[in-house]
Amino acid sequence: MNELKRVAIVGGGISGLTAAFKLLKEAKNSDSKIQIDLFEEKELGGVFKTVEDGEFRLECGPDSFFTKTNEILELSKELEISSSIIPTNEKKRKSLVAKGDQLIPLPEGFVMIAPSKEEAFMQTELLSENGKKRAMLEKELAPRENITEESVAQFVERRFGPEMLAKIVQPMVGGIYTGDVKELSAEACLPEFVEMERTKGSIIKALLQRQQAGVDADAKGARYSAFYSFEKGMYYLIDTLRQQINEMGGLTFKLNERVSSIIKLDQGKWGLETSKSQSTAYDALILALPAASLARITASLDGVLSENASQIYCASSCVVNLIFNKSDIDENMLDGFGFVVPEENNRPLIACSYLSEKYKHRSPEQKVILRAFFGGVKNEAILQESDAKLTELALQELDFYMKIKAKPLYTSISRWQESMPQYTIGHQGRIRAITKRLEDFPGIFITGNFISGVGIPKCVQMATEAAQKVAQFLQVQKAAQVN
Repeated sequence: MNELKRVAIVGGGISGLTAAFKLLKEAKNSDSKIQIDLFEEKELGGVFKTVEDGEFRLECGPDSFFTKTNEILELSKELEISSSIIPTNEKKRKSLVAKGDQLIPLPEGFVMIAPSKEEAFMQTELLSENGKKRAMLEKELAPRENITEESVAQFVERRFGPEMLAKIVQPMVGGIYTGDVKELSAEACLPEFVEMERTKGSIIKALLQRQQAGVDADAKGARYSAFYSFEKGMYYLIDTLRQQINEMGGLTFKLNERVSSIIKLDQGKWGLETSKSQSTAYDALILALPAASLARITASLDGVLSENASQIYCASSCVVNLIFNKSDIDENMLDGFGFVVPEENNRPLIACSYLSEKYKHRSPEQKVILRAFFGGVKNEAILQESDAKLTELALQELDFYMKIKAKPLYTSISRWQESMPQYTIGHQGRIRAITKRLEDFPGIFITGNFISGVGIPKCVQMATEAAQKVAQFLQVQKAAQVN
């Protein structure tokens, strides 16, 4: 008996769409009958948004994906869009850090929180001589014996000193998470470096050993050669997933439909209360939601599950896209992919990326697209400002750091509410508690960027694993029915 199985996926971002694609593919390969309903209360794609305006291709959300692991490359191969992947501009592969109103290149070989090329690091103008010497003492420091979880700030200051933390690591790590390094967990945000200390004794020594062994031998700071995008923009991945899911059949998109709660039904099935109706009975659910939404829809199902999810705070931010004539900007200011701003500058800008310098196919040669980032945990109130005020602030900041006096040819503003999960102290314990609690609710599975990685590849990996778990769960159900 090949009975039709029904699955609901709640959330239509990269996680939900990947889970749907993988589950449909698995069903086809195993000759299983499956019907999926995918609920999305807003638009498909989540924070993915590429806007085409004439000759311009603007990114309102993520503009890149990282290929340290192969998840996106493998998914692109499955979708047959590998030929659309483009690398970063080889001529501009560097990042800048603001020091006062000056933009200073990150030293070559700097990897997230640590230098791997001592000579280049000792020449940087970002730190004082004493600050650089203190950072290099990390090679001689014994690893910590205390196993108490540390914040990013505690971990970095202990290993490299306060100046390294304030002037380089805080703007880099804080910028990635739009978070507070005094609250973010080193174990959750910097697991690779925590493990280096534990196993090698020194992070700098571990990085040097990796270089000598040929690992990351071509790395230049942020490993820019490992960042890629799509010629048509990042939303191309979302659009391709949607198209191929439609072609495969077996899935109904339920857009503009908000799921309010989960209902436990008889015979191990699950229902969903939505803004439009009470849905049909499902054999399995995949919840591909932000933590706050997960907390909301599980509140009536289980208080412990909901409470742990509610403790995962998500920060809000906004992106201001601006287009300028390249002739209005000093060419030296565009020598890189963008810059980050230390918190100690006490200014509203978090970072600015030079989209048109980073990737081809984004603007005509004589134009420049800049993306200014605001908000984060320290300044979420700024999102309440009007578009006109945010544009004014962006221009003030670009004048301060890049000496741009000209008015932009075009601006657009994207606000992302509760879009960036904060991996604060205790995060991994909360995730373990959620995972453990879900064992009491067979057929419900979760995925999303609040679990163990905010990057797109990690989202794809977790969504793939969720789809595999659902497929296995349905197979077990099928076998039990046969017996």
